[in-house]
Amino acid sequence: YRNMKISNIYLIISLLIISICNGQNIIIKYIHSNNIDMEQIDIKALESLQENLRKNNKKEIVLNEDNKEVTFYSISDVLYYTEKVHNKIIRVSGNSTNGFIKKEISVTSEIENRSEFYPTGNLKRVGQVKYRSDKTDYPVGIWYSYDKGGNIIEKTEYNYDDSLFIFSEAEILKWIRRENLDHGGKWKTTIQKWPQVTVNDIVKDEAIWLVQIYNEDAIGITTIIIDAKPGKKISGKFDKIGK
Repeated sequence: YRNMKISNIYLIISLLIISICNGQNIIIKYIHSNNIDMEQIDIKALESLQENLRKNNKKEIVLNEDNKEVTFYSISDVLYYTEKVHNKIIRVSGNSTNGFIKKEISVTSEIENRSEFYPTGNLKRVGQVKYRSDKTDYPVGIWYSYDKGGNIIEKTEYNYDDSLFIFSEAEILKWIRRENLDHGGKWKTTIQKWPQVTVNDIVKDEAIWLVQIYNEDAIGITTIIIDAKPGKKISGKFDKIGK
């Protein structure tokens, strides 16, 4: 009886590992009828994985094989999948209610490839992002949006080219100090380039500078938007946020 019990335990563990290994390839790559390379979330593989986690009362499962480390866990019906192989990290999160996001980045690159998927697993949007020093991300380059049938419905380009900004960040800082907007250098200043946005080859938003001047004690913040091309202030406001 004892040997039978141990054998049953081994069988359960083996079945769990086999199921997880079969579910590792949760991204299906294929060529669409329009000859575009596409990818899709394997919903059945994810649902099978979540069911295994629930049945076996597992919070997290980590597998190491073929120089690849794969981690699965689920929180409130949201699945989190991480795959690490060599210098590349792939992260997938989401569920079949709200859709999924895939993030792929190399440890040697500052650009992250990002894909968004419909709840059905079909590709919705794909493009690239970069990260600022404060860890917030921003889109770069060309993004493509697809309908549920895999047809391109929108092409969006985020252009940060220097030719769109006729003056430098140093010149903005000089202007801020001349106008004493930083209170004699006592307040901190952050300056960000915001891109020219083109949708289906039509310019929707012009490039701007976003300037924020703030007190570290959180007494207030000054937000200024500057048109990058003519270099004029579009708007400026001072918001009280407490002492």
